[in-house]
Amino acid sequence: MPVAKNVLHCAMVEGQQGEHTQLRLLHSDPDLAAQADQGGNLPLHYAAASGVSSAVTVACALAFIDGVDWVNRTGRTPVEIAIREGNHSLAAVLTGVQNRQRNDLHAAFGAGPALEEQQLRLLECRPELVDQQDPEGNLPLHLGAVAGISLAVLDKCIAVHKEGPTQRNLAGFLPYQLALEQGPSHRALAERLALAAGKLPPSCPVNSVLVRSASSRSSGAGSATDREEV
Repeated sequence: MPVAKNVLHCAMVEGQQGEHTQLRLLHSDPDLAAQADQGGNLPLHYAAASGVSSAVTVACALAFIDGVDWVNRTGRTPVEIAIREGNHSLAAVLTGVQNRQRNDLHAAFGAGPALEEQQLRLLECRPELVDQQDPEGNLPLHLGAVAGISLAVLDKCIAVHKEGPTQRNLAGFLPYQLALEQGPSHRALAERLALAAGKLPPSCPVNSVLVRSASSRSSGAGSATDREEV
């Protein structure tokens, strides 16, 4: 629920001169970092605009990690505000915090089939990346489902982390549901993911259940959980 500016919002306006107060507030009441004002601005947006210190920036971001990607009512994130106000070093700090929430496999899978060789190499050399979630709760597999990774990469990914197809992101979606959203070009990928998630009988690779799923999503009916297919 939006509120008027809290004490942390006000402290952030002071920029680097208010560092002592800003850090004290973040230490004593970190929940302040998650409160948005009537314009949808978190204290981190104010920090980005006024150019606070790197220490305050990191402390505020870690107090409410979702704030790094938070969009205010004018459609801007803290990073975008920092860049707009010329606080480029602060924008770099925020981007660094943001990127640490997404690993190399997220990036590779998000690029789709063009990076198949790199994806297979990462799965072989750094298998621990496969079950790490980004701030939206996406495994690399969720991003790969959207981007259309190859079936060879999918099979390798499942071999490394067989539970991946059964895991939902924070929005409640399974990987195969995200693949379905992309249309006919992702049908084979969606079917393979659905099978791995136990949503598709092995004897029936093309199932009306998937058709109903795609149809219900296009009509916007219900949440991902409400639209459980089988």
